[in-house]
Amino acid sequence: MADNAAIRPFHFEAPQADIVDLRNRIKATKWPEREQVTDASQGVQLATMQKLAQYWVNSYDWRKCEAKINAVPNFITEIDGLDIHFIHVRSKPTWRRRFRPMFRRRFPQAARRPQAFRRRKSTRGINSMISTRTASATPTRWRFVRRRSTDSSIRRLAGWILDHDIRSYQMIVRVFDGKPEGLSRDDVLDNITLYWLTNTAISSARLYWDTRHNLPAGGFFDARGVKLPVGVSAFAEEIYQAPKSWSEKAYVNLIHYNKFPKGTHFAAWEQTAIFVSEMRATFKSLRSS
Repeated sequence: MADNAAIRPFHFEAPQADIVDLRNRIKATKWPEREQVTDASQGVQLATMQKLAQYWVNSYDWRKCEAKINAVPNFITEIDGLDIHFIHVRSKPTWRRRFRPMFRRRFPQAARRPQAFRRRKSTRGINSMISTRTASATPTRWRFVRRRSTDSSIRRLAGWILDHDIRSYQMIVRVFDGKPEGLSRDDVLDNITLYWLTNTAISSARLYWDTRHNLPAGGFFDARGVKLPVGVSAFAEEIYQAPKSWSEKAYVNLIHYNKFPKGTHFAAWEQTAIFVSEMRATFKSLRSS
């Protein structure tokens, strides 16, 4: 019997039929009428969605993203009954690589308990880029991603990724208007396509349900006294730029804190140089301990 806890090499290659099916679904999209306002107060704007769909069908190449994923060592291991996909690359002092949201796989169930509250001997510390939402808002996003029908399922998935928070959304709108800043159109579609091809939108959205039902009562990121060594990177365009005073209450063993004048909720993805420097700063003191 195979040891599920063992680390196994992993290689991902989406079936061509799935890629063709995705493209056909995008082409078959039945577009709704445009919003009645000139801003994003009624949700992701029709013009943005249509620009995204046009590029997705006519110019985007998933195989380029797939090649980048498989160009580095990929592995799978089981933790608490879940298959966890991870990449392990030993870095050089000047090494930088783009963060990609690929650390997921088809999860049949949510994690049994929040990992940050269970300090394992193998866990030295964590780096946190804080955001905040109220617990009352979490079921909405969970129900939204659950609703899927034929062509609209693609539209809903793309809309869910884009409509995360207003500053991230505004940045992505500028990207599809031809003004990339940190992210490219391919970056955005790599993310959405990966969710679709691996069927992981539901397991990703389950976070919001778990926050409401499996954590002590309170807000999404209420101070909960995590005892692990923690570094906090606070980005100005994040939903909430956590002050140091809050971070010290939330993480009683705060070993690093820094804040930046730019960077949205997707800062690790768009501000890669800052992200790498913050990871190094956080874990520098732990490497020799």
